[in-house]
Amino acid sequence: MKDQSLAILYFGSVLVIAAWAAIRLVGRGARKSQAIEPTVYALLFLAGGIFASMGRAWGLPNWAKQVIDHFVTPPVLTLLVFTGAFVFLKGLQSRWTPRLAVHMVIGLWLWFLLSLEDRNFAALVLAPDHVAVLLFIAASLAGVVYGLGLAAENDRRRQQNQPVMEAEPYERERIFVWPDLVYIELLAMLAMLGVLLVWSLLMPAPLESPADPTWTPNPAKAPWYFVGLQELLVYFDPWLAGVMIPVFIILGLCLIPYADTRPKETGFYGFRQRQFATSVFLSGYILWTILIVIGTFYRGPDWQFYGLYESRSIKKPSVLETRPLSHVIWNVNVGAHEAKSMNPWRVLRRESPGVVLLGMLFGGVPLILRMKSIRQYVPQWSRPTHWTMSVLLAFMILIPVKMYLNWLMDINYILWLPEIGINL
Repeated sequence: MKDQSLAILYFGSVLVIAAWAAIRLVGRGARKSQAIEPTVYALLFLAGGIFASMGRAWGLPNWAKQVIDHFVTPPVLTLLVFTGAFVFLKGLQSRWTPRLAVHMVIGLWLWFLLSLEDRNFAALVLAPDHVAVLLFIAASLAGVVYGLGLAAENDRRRQQNQPVMEAEPYERERIFVWPDLVYIELLAMLAMLGVLLVWSLLMPAPLESPADPTWTPNPAKAPWYFVGLQELLVYFDPWLAGVMIPVFIILGLCLIPYADTRPKETGFYGFRQRQFATSVFLSGYILWTILIVIGTFYRGPDWQFYGLYESRSIKKPSVLETRPLSHVIWNVNVGAHEAKSMNPWRVLRRESPGVVLLGMLFGGVPLILRMKSIRQYVPQWSRPTHWTMSVLLAFMILIPVKMYLNWLMDINYILWLPEIGINL
């Protein structure tokens, strides 16, 4: 990336941090010491912008890039993201959580700017069809943090027997649809139109050469909004990854209003009363985002894993072929075990490890939801609702389970049934 463009990003960061400092100082009970952290960050980004404008942009050392490529792999990234989300939700009521979240966001942004100095990283993340993924991640992170911040504030108010923010007089004031609401919608529409116009002028369309029937791109990636499904095809058969799992996702979203019917807890943002529903929804949302990130930024030629700073022009050797769980448990060669068995008891004995694992998953989730320590977070469901939500939750847990089995043990199927053409 050009140093002049990096300088603009650094100086723009200084303006955003200055606005953040001004908001902190204007608040009631603000102290001058609250401006220390924004000032330090502003000076840091200002120095980075000055060096970039002089043609000496900062960048990560080679050893740091090698460490990130070696350790920040898809398994580690998935674990870090879910652990961070768990810690954030667990400490939502703590005072240190918002400050820590701000520091983490600024740190990630600084890492991003430092990484843009690397040619391979810049070519990867600034590709025309990859910028949308960055905007999607930034918008999702901002929306989730803002919504959970409102939920934490309402929970604090309810603990102190104060009205929630949505019950304040200025929030309950009646506003006419015309012209007040329509006027706001018009401004929002014009603002979004301006963003799309600037985006289309600055970023070229992700168009490639005309299609050639004799040559297939490697990798032939789907658009970013479908690359999650393409990544899911690595771990599941097409009938499951392309049909059943999307249907289960839509079905689960449709069942949310019917699974949590508590009229006294509606009409305002809150987390304490809906910890289970919020956590499950965010887990699914994060999981789908991770699939998009892995398919977009980590997959290279031959759908192999590449580091963020590795060149995609260097083709990697193919990894070992994956095997079903039964072959790994019984230590059986795949080639010698290709013959189908028509003896059902032999098939059951062969696939017993997978049956046990799936039984533990689909039988354990309903039992866990019935535990007293968990029941306080779960609504009082009827038996059909309980089993329906348990099956959907078990299928959601099955996705990361199969991802880690594939990553760490080269296992492609938990249940391998070539006799009937069904694999799981």
